[in-house]
Amino acid sequence: MKNHPAPFRWQFESGGEWTEWEADPVTTYSYPTLGLKGGTLMVRDRWGTTATQEQEVRVGLSQMPFPDTPAQLMANFQTTYESRNALEYLILMDPGFLTILQMQTVEEFPDVGTTLDHDEESRIHRRLFPGEALTDPNGNLIPGVERIAFSRFRALDAWVETPAEDFFPGTEWAPYEVEILLDRGLSFSTLKVEGMIRFYVTSKDSLYQGSIRPYYQMAGQLDLTGGFKGVETSTWGSVKALWR
Repeated sequence: MKNHPAPFRWQFESGGEWTEWEADPVTTYSYPTLGLKGGTLMVRDRWGTTATQEQEVRVGLSQMPFPDTPAQLMANFQTTYESRNALEYLILMDPGFLTILQMQTVEEFPDVGTTLDHDEESRIHRRLFPGEALTDPNGNLIPGVERIAFSRFRALDAWVETPAEDFFPGTEWAPYEVEILLDRGLSFSTLKVEGMIRFYVTSKDSLYQGSIRPYYQMAGQLDLTGGFKGVETSTWGSVKALWR
């Protein structure tokens, strides 16, 4: 009897390597990062003819509402901060996420550079959200945050398509007025972020509850908040940089 070739193989990351051909139609794979992932199954028959089926997967057990609009994504963003949920925050970010820092932050934290990328943001929020006191790279004590509250967080204009010459072409953006308080307990001052942050979002079609819907993630942030040395008010980027 002629042996037929194994009929199944998978590509778990978009543009990634294919697995070896296997006879079993069921397999497992652990994604190294969270977010919206693409997976492809290829099937071949005994004559070598192949067909593929793609599927997008939301990696991470998100308890938040499905972000099918920019407004819902931003509501989820506020929820992750006020609940201090680092896992949920990672799900919100597109893999190419960047925070663009102000010159004041760059001067205050020269080791940080001009932007914070996805990996840096992930590290910052894993350190910030648990509320534990830490030391920065210079050995300085960073008191833990006991509570984060958004006392003001509203869009100042409608979401619009980003122009080609902007920082994040091919996305949508909107300016948000913010006032964010980071309470560090009775022994330390409360950090206050006030001013404007320009948020950028991107979307992909995703299968959710049997229908195709847009799935929004944050592409980036442009820090336009105010911060003055000697005053408790700080820039958004400088607050983040404390927990780098």
